[in-house]
Amino acid sequence: MSEEKGKSRIVLIIALAVLLLGSIGGNVYLFTTKNKEIEEKEAKIKIITEKESELKKAQDEINKLVSDLQAAKDSLAAKGIENEELNQQLASAQALARQAAATKGRDTKKIAALNANLAEMQEAFKKLLAENEELKKTVAKQGEEITTKNQIIVTKNDTIKNLLDNKKSLESTVKKGKKLVAKDFKIGILIAKTMTTKFKFDKANGGYVFKTKDLALGARIEFTIAANDIADIEQKTVYMQIVDPANTVIYDLQKGGGEFTGDDKTQFYTMKKDITYNKSAQTLQFDYIRGARYTVGTHKINAYIDGKLVGSGSFIIK
Repeated sequence: MSEEKGKSRIVLIIALAVLLLGSIGGNVYLFTTKNKEIEEKEAKIKIITEKESELKKAQDEINKLVSDLQAAKDSLAAKGIENEELNQQLASAQALARQAAATKGRDTKKIAALNANLAEMQEAFKKLLAENEELKKTVAKQGEEITTKNQIIVTKNDTIKNLLDNKKSLESTVKKGKKLVAKDFKIGILIAKTMTTKFKFDKANGGYVFKTKDLALGARIEFTIAANDIADIEQKTVYMQIVDPANTVIYDLQKGGGEFTGDDKTQFYTMKKDITYNKSAQTLQFDYIRGARYTVGTHKINAYIDGKLVGSGSFIIK
C-alpha cells in the first residue's frame, strides 16, 4: 500500500514538472516573439526617422536655393537687368519647395525625386551664376564708362558755367570800365558882358567860396569828362544839377531845367548838354543865370550820364 502511494507521488511530481516546463517554454516563445516585433518596430522607426531627416535636409536645401535665386534676381534688378532664365529657375524652385513641404518622410520615392530635382537645379543655378558674373562684369564696365562720360559732361558743364560766369564777370568789369567819369569841377562868376569867368577857389575855406550876390547874375560850372579807351563812341546827354543846402535841386523850365531818370528815379536837372563822346577827355561848360541870390551854405554840383551819377563838386555861399 505504501509502495503504491510512493509511485503515485512520483507520477504526480513528474506531471507537475512537465506542466512547469511547458509553461516556461511557452513563455520563452512568447518573449522571443515579442522581442522580435519590438526590434522590427524600432528598425522601422529608425528608417522613418532617417527619411524624415533626409526630407528635412532636402527641404532646407530647396529653401536655400529659392533664397539664393531670389537674391540673384534682386541683385540683377537693382542694376536694371531682367534675366528670363533666372526667373524660370526661381519659379521652378518655388514649385519644388511647395512639393517638398507637402511630402512626408515615409514617401521614399518622392524624397528621392526631390533630391534629384534639387541637384539638377543647383547645378543649373551654378551655371547661371557663372554666366551672370560675366554679365555683371559687363554691366559694371558699362556703368563705369557711363560714369566716366557723366563726369566728363559734368566737367564740361562746369567749364561752360565757369566760362559763362567769367563772361558775366568780364561783362560786368567792362561795363564798369566803360562808365564815364566827371572830374575837376569848377564854378566861377560869369561876367556876362565879356562871357569870361572869375573862379574864386579858396583852399583855406574849403573850395570855391562866394558871397550871396556873386552868382546871382551868372555862374559858370565847368568839369571834365575823363578819357576812356574802352567806352563806346556815341551821343551822350549830360545832366547837371545844382543842389542847395536843403538838398533841393535848383531848376527852372524857362532856363533849361527839367526832369530825367537818375539812379532809377525821376529827378530834376538844372541844365543839360548833348555831346558826342569819342573816348577823349572833354571839358564841358554850363552857364547858368539864376537871377536870384543863392542860399548861404554848401551847394552841390552833380553830373549824370546814362542815368548814373558820374561825378560831383561843390561851392560855398557865405
